[in-house]
Amino acid sequence: MTVRSDRICGAIAPALSKQAQSAVGHDQPLPVVPFVICALLAGALLSLIAHSPIPLVPALFGGLLLRSRLAGVQMRTAEAAQRSAVVELCAALRGELQAGRQPAAAFIEAVWCRPELRDLAYAFSIPDPERDEPAMLAAAARRPGREGLAALGACWRAAERHGVPLTGAVCGIEDGLRAEQQRRQNLAAELSGVRTTVALLGVLPAFGLALGSALGTNPIHVLLTRPAGQACLLAGCLLELIGLRWTDRLVDSVDHRRNGSRADDPLRRWARRALLVGRRK
Repeated sequence: MTVRSDRICGAIAPALSKQAQSAVGHDQPLPVVPFVICALLAGALLSLIAHSPIPLVPALFGGLLLRSRLAGVQMRTAEAAQRSAVVELCAALRGELQAGRQPAAAFIEAVWCRPELRDLAYAFSIPDPERDEPAMLAAAARRPGREGLAALGACWRAAERHGVPLTGAVCGIEDGLRAEQQRRQNLAAELSGVRTTVALLGVLPAFGLALGSALGTNPIHVLLTRPAGQACLLAGCLLELIGLRWTDRLVDSVDHRRNGSRADDPLRRWARRALLVGRRK
């Protein structure tokens, strides 16, 4: 890189850092306040209709539960997008390396392939003669969905220390990531039925109340006006919240256990192979 390009990159580095911060803003967790406000407004409306303050409590529980479930969906979607971005990064990096570029220049060119990696692209675009690319990849791999970058960083480190060609290792990491991505997609398809069943079980009490009202028993009036009904309503909302959270944790534990037990096996295998080849040389 010439002196002029170094000056240009140094001049735009602050702007790049600001853009990097805005590029990752969509991964922020869902705020709680809007859900609480909407739940309280809905509960207040129901309280005015029923002439009872009791609907405020189940409305608040429902708002918090909705926020929790939407946050879970957002987290799973973001992690899947990050994994797909890492796979495409490895594919683009492989093409750049096969074209004859050095690893650093090839990575800077390939990392712009997906917007999910824009913060990493901005970090690598800032000129720094003492930059440690494998260490940066290891740090970036701590983010959920970017675990594959750890193997890439290990292979990069082996290539620097022992002169191991990085192209073959990147090809192996890409194949391992694609296989792992397919396995995760199959597991998500298997667990989608369980998640749907849990959601249907969560709304069954509402159907029960609607069925009781259709039969003329008026259970809503009993739940809102009678002391025993109010106690049952509060206990039911609490048990509903605990049950849904418990089932969600069970499904997530199965997902994490089955993914965590095999997620890094192909990646570790390729990193270990790269290190062994480097030591032989």
